[in-house]
Amino acid sequence: IIGPVENLTYQVQLESNNVILSWDAIEGVSQYEVYFNGELAATVESTEYAFDAEYGLTTVMVKAVSEGCHVMGATIEVCLCEAVEEVHYQAMVDNTTVRFAWNAVPDADYYIVDFKDETMQTTDRYIDLEVEPGDNTVCVTVHSVYGCNSDMVCYTLPVCAPVTNLDYAFEGNEVTIT
Repeated sequence: IIGPVENLTYQVQLESNNVILSWDAIEGVSQYEVYFNGELAATVESTEYAFDAEYGLTTVMVKAVSEGCHVMGATIEVCLCEAVEEVHYQAMVDNTTVRFAWNAVPDADYYIVDFKDETMQTTDRYIDLEVEPGDNTVCVTVHSVYGCNSDMVCYTLPVCAPVTNLDYAFEGNEVTIT
């Protein structure tokens, strides 16, 4: 008697949609069948299978095959979410508030924004944040309608300290600032 496939996991390769499935080997099994959303995608002899996934949710099942008999399979949901292309500075709202913006992402449920040890959620494609002198880094992650999160994309806006104690003098049509 052959047991079911166990420890089915997946790993998404950074900066791509390449997914590597892996599972524990079963003694006496010659092949494994890999199914995507109920459809046979491949028959393999190893305990790994790599594929380029679509954005969204894919139900993956791996079944062991031995001498023509199929053994109960293991199922896992692979969820991939498109990330924003870039976060950028859009405009000054007032003296201390800056608008950061990003592109819309299909199937985004909301955006998760990390800034100064604070995490916020928004359905808008921008957020207004109070900045301080120094580097101000804002990071955006997409949470998709499928329930998964994208890779984080960050932008750093260096802000200079304001100039204070300016003196000025008029001399005819000229102004001298010191």
